[in-house]
Order: sequence, then C-alpha cells, then structure tokens
Amino acid sequence: QLLAASKAFIFSLYNKDGYNPVKLTQYRNQQYAMYSCSNSGPRFGNGNDIYISNNALSNSASYTKCGYTYSVPTGYSVGNCGFFTGGQYFSPTDIEVFYEIGN
Repeated sequence: QLLAASKAFIFSLYNKDGYNPVKLTQYRNQQYAMYSCSNSGPRFGNGNDIYISNNALSNSASYTKCGYTYSVPTGYSVGNCGFFTGGQYFSPTDIEVFYEIGN
C-alpha cells in the first residue's frame, strides 16, 4: 500500500560518520514516501531509501539506498550507500516509525 505523504522525512539521530542529527527531505517520487507490504516491514522511498525486511531482527536483509526519494546525505551519491549503518545491508536492533494524526 503506497502512502504519499508530502511532509514525510527521514531523520538520522546517529550515523556511522558521526554527523550531527540529519533530516533528509523528499525531493522526487513523493508518491513513494512510505509504504507497507504484507511480507516486509516498512519501506521508505522509491527504490527503498530504507527497506526493513520481514523478521528483520533475525537476518541482514534490510538495506538502505540513498537518494531515490529522499535527499542524498552530504558526501554520498544516489545508489547503494552505508550512510545510516556503515553498509548497504544491516540487521536493525530497534525500529521506530512516527506519524502525526490530525490537521
């Protein structure tokens, strides 16, 4: 299920480069801001800027790709990147997704 969310963004509190907290905003493909799938966790961005796999805590199939919907972090280019975790594939220890209800 695709969810176009014009105000959606990805926020990194911590990343492998030690940058201060970074907010990555949408710059294209807004119709893919976020979406859910019955056989995986949440996905963010066309091309899966962030993809959380099914049973993510027990495998390393989750991954990140930079710049398909959300802005590219400084020092990175569109495509496979390790901005968030140091590598393209990872096994998350904690996942938090927030959304606003109301106006």
